[in-house]
Amino acid sequence: SVTVDGRVTTAYGANVPGLNIPGLYQVEDESGKIYVVSTQGVPTRDARVRVTGTVTPGLNVGGRSFGTAIRARNMKVRY
Repeated sequence: SVTVDGRVTTAYGANVPGLNIPGLYQVEDESGKIYVVSTQGVPTRDARVRVTGTVTPGLNVGGRSFGTAIRARNMKVRY
C-alpha cells in the first residue's frame, strides 16, 4: 500500500454505473500529481488530504484514461 499527503487539485463527484466509483480526485504533493479513486466521497478542491490505498496502473473511467491511480482504502481530510 502507499500513502500520499497532499492538496486536492481536481475533484469529480460521479457515480459511474457498474464501476462502484462514487468519486475521483487528484492529489498533488512535492513529487507530483496522482488520481485517487474513492468510495468514501470526494473532498473539496484545495483540501489537504492523507490517502492510503493500492496503486492501480492504467485507470479508465467512462472511456477516459487517467493513468496510474490510487484506489483509496482510507482518507483523512484536513482543511
